[in-house]
Amino acid sequence: MNYITLNEFIAAYESDTVEEMYTINGMNIEKKHEIDDFYKFSKLLLNCYDSEEVNSVDICGWYFGVDLKILPDFDALCITDRCIFNLDLKHKSPKKESLIKKFRTQTKFLKISQSKYKDLKLISCSFDAEKKILYNYDESSESILPMDMKKLYDELNVGNALGKNIVLELESSDYIISPLQNITKFLNGDYWLNTNQLNTVENVMKSKNSLMGIYGKAGTGKTLLGLDIARRLVNNGKAVLYLFSGNKRDTHKELKEKFTNLQVKGIKELKSINLDEYDFVIIDEAQKLYQCNMNYLLDWGERNTLGKKILFLFDKGQVLSDKDKGKGLYNYLMGCKNKGLASLYELDKNIRTNDKILYFIRYIMKANDIPKNVSKAEIRNAVDVKYFSSAVGAISWIRRLSEKDGFNFLVPAGDKLRKSSRSKFEFVSDLYKETHSVIGDEFDNVVTYIDDRFELTKGRMPHLVKSPKYSEYYYIDNELYVNMTRARKKLSIAIIDNPAVYKYIVKFLQE
Repeated sequence: MNYITLNEFIAAYESDTVEEMYTINGMNIEKKHEIDDFYKFSKLLLNCYDSEEVNSVDICGWYFGVDLKILPDFDALCITDRCIFNLDLKHKSPKKESLIKKFRTQTKFLKISQSKYKDLKLISCSFDAEKKILYNYDESSESILPMDMKKLYDELNVGNALGKNIVLELESSDYIISPLQNITKFLNGDYWLNTNQLNTVENVMKSKNSLMGIYGKAGTGKTLLGLDIARRLVNNGKAVLYLFSGNKRDTHKELKEKFTNLQVKGIKELKSINLDEYDFVIIDEAQKLYQCNMNYLLDWGERNTLGKKILFLFDKGQVLSDKDKGKGLYNYLMGCKNKGLASLYELDKNIRTNDKILYFIRYIMKANDIPKNVSKAEIRNAVDVKYFSSAVGAISWIRRLSEKDGFNFLVPAGDKLRKSSRSKFEFVSDLYKETHSVIGDEFDNVVTYIDDRFELTKGRMPHLVKSPKYSEYYYIDNELYVNMTRARKKLSIAIIDNPAVYKYIVKFLQE
C-alpha cells in the first residue's frame, strides 16, 4: 500500500479518477460518501496555508480504508515522521458517545504502533462534513471537543511522510490472541473485539431468552467471544459452566483458578453435571455434540424457568463427519428465534487467518475469486508448495520445518478400522497434530499435505474435492480446510503423489 498526498487526492477527485488512484496505491473504496467528505476536509485543511498559492503546499502520508478486522476500520490515516493522525469521517453530525467508544478502542491499538516509533505523536479527530467542523479526541478526559483546523494543519505540515503504513506492519499476533494459547494475555485483558463481536457480546448479555447461539466460520473468534462472555458473567457474580470438546488443557485449569465462579469441563462429563447449579452454560464447538447430548442441553435450556441461560458456539458449515450437527443446530435455533424463543447471532468477519492465505484456500477449495487488490506475489509470500512422490520423501522437509522453523504439522484424523490418508504418516506420529485437536486453535506457521485422495472438479472453475475412489470415516476435504485455516503467517503444503493438483496450484500461483 502506497501513501497518497492531499493534492493528489484533490486532483483525482476533481478529474473523477479516484478509483484509479486507489487501485494503483493498493487501496479499496469502501464508502462513496467518505470520498466526498474527505474532499471537503482536504480543501479546508489546505486553505489554512497562509498564501494565495495554496497548490504550492501539500501534506503527504495518507492511507484510506485501513481495516484490520479486529477494530473499527480507520477511515483515513496520515503517518508522518512526526505523528500518527487518525481521521474519522462523518457525513452527518456524530454521536459523541459512539465516537469516544471507537477512538478508545483505536487509540489502545495505535499505541502498539506508536511504541515502536516512540517520537510519533498520536492525534485522533472526527470531521463532521455536514457542518464542516473538526472534533479532537482527548484521551485523558475521554472527551470530544471542537478543534481549530489551523492547529491541525500546523501539526501535519511540519512532518514528512514516513513512507510506510506502520499500522499494517504489525503482526496479527500483536493484537489477535488465541485465548487457550495466550492465556496470560487473555487473563490480563490484552485483546480486542471488533465491532461485530462487541455488539454480539452486548446482545448476549442483555438478551431475555434462555436459549442463545453464536455461529461463525473458522477464524471468526468464537472461542475468544465465549470466554469473554464467561469473564463478564463471572465478574457480575454469575455461576458459569463452560463446556468444550476434546482434551482438557493446562489453560483450562488456569481459567478455573482465576475465576472462582467458572467451571470448565469436557463435554464427556455432561451426564455427571447438575446444570441447575449454574446460571449460564456455554458450549464451545457445539457442532461436534452427539445428538443425544445436544437434545439434553436444548431441553434444559428450553424448560428452565429460573432465568438460567444456555449459549451454543458453533460453525454451521464445519462438517467433519456424519455426526457433526452444526446445520441442524442452526435450523433449530433459527426456528426458535422466529417464535421469539431464542436469540441467534452471526460472527461475520475472519479475524485470525492471514488474508492472503485465506484467499488461496478459498480459491483452491471453492474456486472463489481473488480480490483485485491482492497480488499473486503476496500470496506466494504466505504460501509455499512442494511436490513429493511419497510421504517418506516429504517427511525430511516437514520435519525440518517443524523442528527448525517452528511449524506445526497438521494432519487429518485417522480411521481405527481401516487405512486412511493419515496412515502414511503413522511412522512419525510424534511429529503431528490431528485436525480435531486443533479446532479453535491458531498457529503462526502450519505445514500440511494434499495426497492422492483429492481430485479436481471438472468445468471452467475447478477446485479440490475428496476423491470418490477412497473411503474415509471423516470428510478429509473439510479437515484439510480446517488445517489450512489454522495458519496466521505462513502455510506450507506438501503435494504427495498428485501431479494434477500440483500443476493446478502452481498455475494459479504463477498467473
